[in-house]
Amino acid sequence: MWDIETEVKQGEVWAIAGDWNDICSNEEKRGGRQRSASSFSEFNAFIAHMGMQELHQCGSFFTWGNNRDGERYIEERLDKIFVSLGWMQQLPGTRASNLFRSSSDHNVLFMETSEQSTEQKGRFIFNSEWTIKDGVSEAVLTGWQSQCEGTPMFRVKEKIKYTRMALLNWQKPPRIRISGLEVNLKVKDLLSNGGTTWDQTLVKALFEEEDAAKIMLIDTLNPALPDRISCKFAVKGL
Repeated sequence: MWDIETEVKQGEVWAIAGDWNDICSNEEKRGGRQRSASSFSEFNAFIAHMGMQELHQCGSFFTWGNNRDGERYIEERLDKIFVSLGWMQQLPGTRASNLFRSSSDHNVLFMETSEQSTEQKGRFIFNSEWTIKDGVSEAVLTGWQSQCEGTPMFRVKEKIKYTRMALLNWQKPPRIRISGLEVNLKVKDLLSNGGTTWDQTLVKALFEEEDAAKIMLIDTLNPALPDRISCKFAVKGL
């Protein structure tokens, strides 16, 4: 079977997807008897010979179930999408996912192609000083308690990813959209240099660009400027 598949590929940019009816290791199986390590060698040798790479899938780790009950239930990661090196170079933003379908014992595979890479620029680094900041413990707990399926190592990898995302969201400065909303601003909290100028960094961090620009047009040296101002940006302006 694998010899026939090897002869099918054409060119440098290609993808092969579907039910492979085999798995790469016992980590891709839950339930039933464990297989011997040697039983995976033929499929893994085929993957290596083809020089192809499996796309990570969003969705369930296991894509097939035998529809049995209790201890007889077995599920495996049979459905995979493999692509060539040329594919990854030309379409680095390709994303894969699977979706449960009640009318079949296999999940449905989806693939979305893009020439733009979906990888984040830069590297996430945890700052040890965050441990004393408000909200960090809650962010870590939220990320780590995220539900995910798969082998122990896969679940750990996913939990780390969700925790990183939770920390990135915590790290973002709060943004307040105030168009159409009447708000009270403490002017003194938004000023710097002894109250003579607006703290541009703070204002830009708290408000959308358009609203921040309007705030900084207000004359801070105006003696009539109260300690609090009420404004309705979208309707009345400043």
